[in-house]
Amino acid sequence: MNSDTIQNPFRYSELLQNILVPQQTDSSTIMSDGLFSKSDNTSFIGRFITERDSITYIPTDYSKNMVAEWITYLILGGFILIAILNFLHRKKLVQFFNATFSRSQANLVIREGNPFRKQITLILTLIYLIAVPLLFYSFIVFYLGSDNLIENGIIFYLELALLFLGLFLYKVLFIQFTANIFQTEKPSYELLVNILIFNLIIGLIILPIITLFIFTQLDILLYISLGIYFIGLFLRQFRQFMVGLSRSIFSVLHLFLYLCTLELIPVVIISKIILNYYE
Repeated sequence: MNSDTIQNPFRYSELLQNILVPQQTDSSTIMSDGLFSKSDNTSFIGRFITERDSITYIPTDYSKNMVAEWITYLILGGFILIAILNFLHRKKLVQFFNATFSRSQANLVIREGNPFRKQITLILTLIYLIAVPLLFYSFIVFYLGSDNLIENGIIFYLELALLFLGLFLYKVLFIQFTANIFQTEKPSYELLVNILIFNLIIGLIILPIITLFIFTQLDILLYISLGIYFIGLFLRQFRQFMVGLSRSIFSVLHLFLYLCTLELIPVVIISKIILNYYE
C-alpha cells in the first residue's frame, strides 16, 4: 500500500476507500474494533464507520498511523526552533509569557526596544506560522475529509499560512493608518506589540498539543488546541480594549466599532471566501 496516500489524522481519499473497503459494504454498516477482512484474506485492524455513504477508517494500532512527510518536517522544524529559543532566549521568552498576563510586563517589553526587530520575534513568528495554520488545517480536513484537501494538503496549508500572515499585516497597516489620523501613535504601538505577543505565545503553546493530536487522533487534543487559541484571542481582545480605554478620546462605542473593524470583519469575510471556495 502506498503510504503517501494516507494522511493521518484525516479521512482517506476515495481511491484508498475503494482499496480498503469491499464494494458490497452497506452504508448502514458499523464495524467495531477487530479484523476487517477482504475477500483476498487481507485484514485491517481498526474500525470502518459508514455514515451517509461516506466511509472513515479509524486505526486501532496507532503505532501504524502514517503522517504525510511534509507535516512531519513542519513539526520537526517547529520543535527545533523551540529548542533554539530555549537555548538562546530563555529569559526573554519568559518575559513574553508574563506579558500575556500583565500589561506592565508588556510595557517593559516595549521599553527594552522594538520587539519587531528582535531575533526571538522572528523565531516565534515561524513557530506561529507552523502551529496555527496546522491547527486549522487539521480541524478542516479532519471534519470535511475532502479528497481535494487531502491530495493537495501542503498547498492548502500554505494558503492558510499566507492567510494568517496577511491578517497580521492587515492589522499592522490598519492600526498605523488610524494612528496617523487620530494622532495616537503611542497607544497604537502598544496595541501592535500586544497583538504580536499574544499571537506568538499562542502558537508556541499550540504546537506540542496539535502535534499530539496528529499522531494520536484523540479528538480532545484538537478541541484543547482550539480552546487555547480562542481563549488567547479573547484575552488579546480584552487587552486591546483596556489599551483603548486608557485614551480618553475614545468612547466605548467607538472603541468597540474600531475593534470589530480590526478583528471581526476581515475574519468573517475571509471565512466566507474559504467556505465558498471549498464547498
